[in-house]
Amino acid sequence: DPKKDNFNHYRGANIITPNLNELKRASSIEITDDDSIITACNKLIDNSGFKYIVAKKGDQGMTIVGQNNFVKHIKAHSVDSPDVTGAGDTVISALSLAYAQTNDIEISAKIANLAAAIVVAKTGTEIVTVDELKNKINNLI
Repeated sequence: DPKKDNFNHYRGANIITPNLNELKRASSIEITDDDSIITACNKLIDNSGFKYIVAKKGDQGMTIVGQNNFVKHIKAHSVDSPDVTGAGDTVISALSLAYAQTNDIEISAKIANLAAAIVVAKTGTEIVTVDELKNKINNLI
């Protein structure tokens, strides 16, 4: 979860998860749409050698950009009156755990996206339990 504007600090990381503001600052590219997100991510992948960048787009979901022109857009789940406290931390945690188990960035990002939807439906700083995540996954299948 990059906080420094110079992403060279994270050189060698497999996956980074900037929000759109962090992506804009690091790439010096104005983020206006999915094409500009992809361009910014590719610039940073080329410069710092990341395997994937998962751009967090808030209520618009996520865009995964990887080496060799890999691009996937994941839509957000609709949540009434979301409280975004901790959403980014939830994404990073769920993504990391899922990727460690699956080695599949798309599945991992979908799980992280679902975990974020669960947590933003709660008020304040909350967690997502394994049972909550399993129930949501089962309801989607």
